[in-house]
Parts: sequence; structure tokens; C-alpha cells
Amino acid sequence: MKRRLGCIQPSRSCAFVCLAIVLVVARGPSAFATTCTDICPGTGACTIGSLQNIDPGSTLDCSGRDITVGDSGTIKVTDGDFELLADDLTLTGPGGLIYAVEGSGEEVGAIDISLTGNLSLSGKIRANGAHGGGHLSIKAAGNISIPESGTDGVEADGTSPNASGGEIYLEAGGTMSIYDPVHAEGNTSGDNTGGTIDIRAAGNIVIATDGHISVPGRMDGGGSVTIVSENGSVTLDEHIDVNGIGDTGDGGNIEIIAGNAITLNGSITANGGVNQGGGAAQGDVRRW
Repeated sequence: MKRRLGCIQPSRSCAFVCLAIVLVVARGPSAFATTCTDICPGTGACTIGSLQNIDPGSTLDCSGRDITVGDSGTIKVTDGDFELLADDLTLTGPGGLIYAVEGSGEEVGAIDISLTGNLSLSGKIRANGAHGGGHLSIKAAGNISIPESGTDGVEADGTSPNASGGEIYLEAGGTMSIYDPVHAEGNTSGDNTGGTIDIRAAGNIVIATDGHISVPGRMDGGGSVTIVSENGSVTLDEHIDVNGIGDTGDGGNIEIIAGNAITLNGSITANGGVNQGGGAAQGDVRRW
């Protein structure tokens, strides 16, 4: 709808005021990025060093470009989702951040990242929510590396009572190394379930010390973890947790598949009824 901004006595000063008001109204939406050039002007490699708010539903098509989210850089969407396409993606740690948050609309967020190159994640990728964890999908044609940086690497947690864990999907066309935690946990109180984590690579998968994989839930049970190396090996040096907590909290499911060897140096727990004396069932653990 267009509104006419008029003056009783047309004058030069009145026209200036009216024009200024129109310009302010027109500039409002530009605070939210909708394209790659909004966050990375020009061409070629780009480093993001400040907060970039994304308009929900946007596709940031940075195809063929290397994107770095610096230690003071943030890509954020509120009450919605967005998609990012790039060649290599690097988040420097521990401050580099990509995340989806709930706002007044109380919508659980989602982030889809597709790369023709590699992911190096020393920062954080988040889709936590008070009404349940969101959805994170990260696909790299090359390698995925999550080095130890002192903070959790990937999260899709429920942050309020009764909020269940979300979904995390990680896929690498090469190898995958995880040295910081990946979790989609139900909240520590209320009736909720753990989330889903699916980790896949064509080559070797190493889940090293501090690379904790966790999807516990409470009364509605633990979540599920799937780890698949099509042509390589899986090495687990850290804990996988799909526990159910409370009288009715059944343990979740874990499945590990490898084209070559599976080496388990860390612990796997799929317990039911944790911290209670109830009759909850144990979960299911399978290795192939």
C-alpha cells in the first residue's frame, strides 16, 4: 500500500521532510541479507567479520567462492531458514558463528550448507531452540574437519523444558574428522526425546577425543546416531550417548557401518531409565 505524504502549504522544506521519510521507509528491509553479494560484495574469496542478519527463506549462492567466517563474524537467521552455497567454507575459532535462532515467531530454525570444496569448522554452527532443536544439513564434496577449539562444534539442542533435540546431517565426499562435540540433545527437564545425528563420508571417519556425539532424551527416550563410511574405516575414540533419562526414557539407537575396519576405543551408551529405578528399555547398538 502506498501512502501519500502531503503538506498543507507546499514548500521547499516540507518537500525535503517528505522525501526523507520515504527514503527511511525504503531502506528498512535492506538490513537483512538475501543474496551472497549482500554479505560478500564483489567476487572471489570473502571474509565475514561482523554480524550478517539473513532474511528467512533466502539462498546465499556463493558458488565457486571461498567463504571465511572470521573470529568476529556471524551469519544469523531468526525465525526461519536459509541455504548457503560455496566452495570452501572456513569458520575460525572460537568466535566464527553460523546459527538459526527463535525469535518472537517461535519458529525452530534450519540451515542447509552445500559445498563443492571443504569445511573447516573451528567456530560454531547452531540451531538450538526453546521449542526444540532445529535442522542442520552440511554437505561437502571434499573433507569435513571439526578441530578442537574449546567450544562445541555443531549443536541442535532443545533449550527449554520439554524441548526435544533436533536433526544434524553431516556428509563428506572425502574424509571426516571430528575433534569437538556434535550434539542434538533433549532438554535436561520435562518430557522430550533426543534428536538425530547422521554422519556419512566416502572415506575415513575419525571421532577423536573431545568429539563427543550426544543425543540423550528424557521421558520420551534417547535419540539416534548413524555413522557410515562407505569406503573407509571408522575410528571412535570418544563417547556416543543415546541414553533415555527417567522412568519411561528408553535408550536410543546407534548404527555404525564401515567399508573397512571399525575401531572402538571410546564408550557407547544406550541405557534406559538413567538416574531412575523404572523399567525403561535399553537401546539398540549395531556394527556392520
